[in-house]
Amino acid sequence: MSCKKPKIMSKSRQYRLSLTWRLIGCYSLGCLLTLTAAGLFLRENLRKNLERQDIELLTDHVASLRNTIAAHPTDAKIAASYLIDSCDKRKINRICGRMIDGENQLIFSAPDMEKMAPPITEFPQPSECGAPPTIERRGTMGPDKAAMFLLSQKVTTTQDEQLLYQAMFVSSHIAQWMKNYDRAMILTIIVGTLSSALLGWGVAHNGLLPLRRIGQAFQRVTANEMNERVGAQPWPKELASLAQEFDHMLQRLQQSFNHLSQFTADAAHEFRTPLNNLMGATSLMLSKDRSAEQYRALLQSNIEQYTRLNRMVESLLFLARADHSAAGFRLQPVQASDCVRGVLEFFSAMADESDVSLHMKGDAIVMADESMLRIALCNLVSNGLRYTPPGKSLSIEITQDAKQQVILSVIDSGTGIAPEHFAHIFDRYYRVEQSRSTAGAGLGLSLVQTIMKLHGGLAQVESAPGAGAKFSLVFPAQRQVTQ
Repeated sequence: MSCKKPKIMSKSRQYRLSLTWRLIGCYSLGCLLTLTAAGLFLRENLRKNLERQDIELLTDHVASLRNTIAAHPTDAKIAASYLIDSCDKRKINRICGRMIDGENQLIFSAPDMEKMAPPITEFPQPSECGAPPTIERRGTMGPDKAAMFLLSQKVTTTQDEQLLYQAMFVSSHIAQWMKNYDRAMILTIIVGTLSSALLGWGVAHNGLLPLRRIGQAFQRVTANEMNERVGAQPWPKELASLAQEFDHMLQRLQQSFNHLSQFTADAAHEFRTPLNNLMGATSLMLSKDRSAEQYRALLQSNIEQYTRLNRMVESLLFLARADHSAAGFRLQPVQASDCVRGVLEFFSAMADESDVSLHMKGDAIVMADESMLRIALCNLVSNGLRYTPPGKSLSIEITQDAKQQVILSVIDSGTGIAPEHFAHIFDRYYRVEQSRSTAGAGLGLSLVQTIMKLHGGLAQVESAPGAGAKFSLVFPAQRQVTQ
């Protein structure tokens, strides 16, 4: 028989980081992404606003040029030179310009205009007089990668002379401001992320405190200490169900452990009785010489004890296998009357010896494992014969209820069972000592219940003191086949 090894999580599959550190990582990453996205959004918005202000500055510059020309109607060169000189003196928002006549001859140019500005033909098409100036953004220049704005505007003097004014503006101050902004943004992101990690550690440490308390409760649970209960304490909503399930698990474990302890004690007691009988009888027989007839009687008595031990061992092995798997369990259509008739024929000699009459009534086809069904019926009939007095009867009835369940009922005429014993009548080693004999080992009914669980059905008992007992095997409808 192959044994399946329990699956144990290897160390490589376990989480390397604690839940606290994973939460801290999530908090920190969330803060980092949020601050970075917000910083980049504000940076782009700031850059666009500054460039818009620079465009407005160029527009105002052209308007000032018109006003200056209007104030100096006799000489446009003087007006343009005056305006450009005033712009050259600025440390910030410095504008370079040049004036060109109708024959594309240079009238005036700022000193830096010819050094930095592109050729005349690369400027945008000039707008007409009185219309908004044409302004275009052309790439970047310089080590700061500052944006360059080019302006073209036609202007008219009071003598109706048309001139072309071209201006260039390099937003180097914006580039410097953006550098300062980037440094402040990076510092803010770093400080904010570290602060979020520290705050996340505090939140996670305090938030996981109930979970650590539940873990400590788990550690206090041992085979001898299963009275720990945590469900009654005030837990967060997320952990309340976990605490309740923990209590339910402990209750199930405690019941199973108590059941196992009682089962072990009962099994030891049941094995000890026949073994003591064997050792006592054998020791007494060997204390002095005996006749052949006395030795033969001892061996016959020993065989009875060995038979009892063998039945107990077989029952225990069957129950152990049934508790862990249904290997070898095969359902097939079984003619219930044939199976019952075979069982009654097997016990006919015992019934005649006890002066008990056997009867059968009804028939049906049931989906069952025939060998296990015979074992269950044999245990019930054997149990019934043990408690049916001479001159009475034992019968097996085969019926179908309204739910199309097939029911096999073994009805004896014994002393009956009080209702308070019904809840434990199918437990291992449980015996109703007040009204039933203690000759058996207490495994027969437990074996019957186990067989019915394998079939998906159940075993039931109906009885009353002095009115006999009725044990029923109920097979579910989905496993019942109509004739």
